[in-house]
Amino acid sequence: LKYLLEKEGSVGSACSQLLANMTADTEISFADLSAITQKMTLDLATDERAFLNCLLELNAYDRQLWENMQRISDVDSKLVALEEKQSKMVYNMGCINEEQKALDSAVTELEKALGLPDWTDQNHDLPVDAFSATPSDSKRQQLMQMLISVDSQIKEADCDLQEIIDQVSALHKSKTAMSNSNKATEDQVAQILKNQMETLIYIDKKAGELDAKVDEFKDVLDGRNSTAYS
Repeated sequence: LKYLLEKEGSVGSACSQLLANMTADTEISFADLSAITQKMTLDLATDERAFLNCLLELNAYDRQLWENMQRISDVDSKLVALEEKQSKMVYNMGCINEEQKALDSAVTELEKALGLPDWTDQNHDLPVDAFSATPSDSKRQQLMQMLISVDSQIKEADCDLQEIIDQVSALHKSKTAMSNSNKATEDQVAQILKNQMETLIYIDKKAGELDAKVDEFKDVLDGRNSTAYS
């Protein structure tokens, strides 16, 4: 039996080999039975410790996943609010652009009718007759120059806004990719837990088989002892 234990490396294999080699005249002592029981206990204790260590690692990993999930949920809520604001801003910008196009068209026609230079040329001053100009004409000229400057600033702000929209879109894509990655990680953890549970069930099944084999050994020994005493 000691040779079988050393050769097979596990109680289940050793017991199976021993039962296969046993005949009606095979003798087995209580020492051998005790060795089998002790080996079985040690193997089960080793498997239990390994399983508990894996379970602790999985619990720590699960806590980390939960914390990451909370962070992702917070970021997702902020992104949803930001996307709503982005949609409203894009809609408003569309309305403003349409109104600006209509206004530009009207101003262009008016400039052509009055024979005025291109008002977007900031280096060109509006023609003002120095002899017939009134204070109101000078104010109008200053106001026009100010409008030209404001228009230039609005165009720069529009470019900045477009950059912000692009950044939000990129962040949304990153969030979607992160959600998919988190889903894959959860599936992996679920598969690991499933495998560990199957291992535990297998260990429990083998323990039951070993108990049955030990009972069988006891019955054989009891029968031989009864025959010897009779």
